[in-house]
Amino acid sequence: MSIPYLGEIFSFSCAIFWAAAIIFFRKSGEFTSPFSLNFFKNVLALILFLLTSLFFHKTLLVKVPFQEYILLIISGIIGIAIADTLFFRCLNLLGAGLTALINCLYTPIMISLSVIFLKEKLSIIQILGALLIISAILVASLQLTHNSFPRKKIFLGIMLGLYQFSQWQYRL
Repeated sequence: MSIPYLGEIFSFSCAIFWAAAIIFFRKSGEFTSPFSLNFFKNVLALILFLLTSLFFHKTLLVKVPFQEYILLIISGIIGIAIADTLFFRCLNLLGAGLTALINCLYTPIMISLSVIFLKEKLSIIQILGALLIISAILVASLQLTHNSFPRKKIFLGIMLGLYQFSQWQYRL
């Protein structure tokens, strides 16, 4: 059975669900610490994961070398426990709009580092796309001068957000 535009539908719904999640995380952050919110999110995700695996009759542990499980645990600690807690802290400090702006910085940073360290070559279309991203960030960042956030709060939020996004690369 082929459903036309299924990928586009899933892509769009993913963006909608992520936006709703950010709103819920932001509102929850008003009453809960970033660590507690992350702990709750991870416990809920684990429960739903276990229920899904039971529903589809899938085993949780597969035969792989023990080192693979160690890497998975380390990846979870870095990518989920630390990075998501930093994300929630950044969200509490700066709000959803500025946190999304910091999220946009991830792509130009990764492109720059790939060109510098991996000697990757960019096509004209890729360069234009990167310039569009950077210009969008610059235009959106003009709001920073009009916000009532103290500079220290903005700086801390940006540093937490950038560090958090750099940790996502460690997820498997």
